[in-house]
Amino acid sequence: MNHFTAWLTTAPDCLTGDTADVVVLADEAVGERTYDGGTTITEWTSVGSPVFHADTGIHHTADIQQIADRAQDILADGGWELTGERWDTVPTGLVIEVTRDLRNGDRVIADATAVRVGMQTSGTVQETRDGGVLVIFDDGRYRIVAPEKLTYVPS
Repeated sequence: MNHFTAWLTTAPDCLTGDTADVVVLADEAVGERTYDGGTTITEWTSVGSPVFHADTGIHHTADIQQIADRAQDILADGGWELTGERWDTVPTGLVIEVTRDLRNGDRVIADATAVRVGMQTSGTVQETRDGGVLVIFDDGRYRIVAPEKLTYVPS
């Protein structure tokens, strides 16, 4: 299962400039928690390098709702859909679960569970609107490559 979290950073000590930024990181399951009543949820932690990054262009001290709305627009333009119920507050800003939005023209490549790029096998493969292939490796790293550079691993 591929799981991603968008991190909206507003903490000035975590930014390279004065404007808030948003990154998407792949997540790794680290356990499960069972609540009274029997509901069990998977607990996740973000790992690896960003698979998406953008500057919001809004000063980090601006209204947090304005920054979050801008981040949501940026994520949608980048092919990401918010799947979490709400942005949650963390010490560095806000976080929310996201997924790749395949309605914007991307589609999962059929008949393959993975591809090889050189000697590495991926965990997620999606064709981009411009004909490239987004390859997200199981360790959270990613590359966009030309289709002819891939070796498909049949499902």
